[in-house]
Amino acid sequence: MPAGPAGTITTLGEGGHVQRALFHWHRPTRTAPPGRAWSPSRNAPDGPTTAGPGVSHFRRPGGSRAHAPRLLAGAALACGLALTGCGPVEQPAPPPAADTSEAPGADAPEPGEQEDAAHTSTDQEFARQLLAHHRQLLELTELAGDSGDPEVAAYAEGIRQDRQAQADELARWLTDTEGVPSGSAPEDLVAEEPRVPGMPSEELVAQLRQARGPEFTGLFKEAMTGLYDGGAQLAQAELEEGSAPQMRSLAERILDGRDAERADLTAL
Repeated sequence: MPAGPAGTITTLGEGGHVQRALFHWHRPTRTAPPGRAWSPSRNAPDGPTTAGPGVSHFRRPGGSRAHAPRLLAGAALACGLALTGCGPVEQPAPPPAADTSEAPGADAPEPGEQEDAAHTSTDQEFARQLLAHHRQLLELTELAGDSGDPEVAAYAEGIRQDRQAQADELARWLTDTEGVPSGSAPEDLVAEEPRVPGMPSEELVAQLRQARGPEFTGLFKEAMTGLYDGGAQLAQAELEEGSAPQMRSLAERILDGRDAERADLTAL
């Protein structure tokens, strides 16, 4: 088969390298069919021409040559493109695993919750009795404002502000610990609320509501002295047997201010 014109095919191979292939077009040589001749001339007119004894080159009617070179070029190009797709395909990296670990201290209880869980029945009894104690004292300080004695009224106002803040603290603590199991043994739980020490009698309170001037001052000093002694008794018991830090701190404050308050009361 005679060789035709040469050519090259450029393809992109694996790794991005340019590949070139050299090829030749081959003209097919055929035997002329009976009664027809083949023309060796490339510029011969359409139709069969004689090329020699039994050998001619085929030329199709209409002046077009065979399409074998075009088919070979297309096949070579298709092979080159196919080779470029045979390389390894890069797979995307998997997404990072989600962090399911919790931050340190995420489950740690709040300071208030830890203190509440450490209380005992002694702490609860102290808080309830001292709250009742302070409410009685607050009533007496309100009566002192209408006693007609300015000195007693001023003293009572100072005491009222301090005891109101403590009463609010006690009420909040009791609300926060309500329903929370205490650390006391069942036999240590108080079945009945004991009487609050130092509380004035109902008769004395009734007299204070009616008294004015010096009479009120004398009755007021008597009732307040008993309340101071009762508060100190409650605070001392809390420090000896209680465990809640907040209640123990309140008991210490009561004992620290007792002597000064009693001294001012005596001076009225």
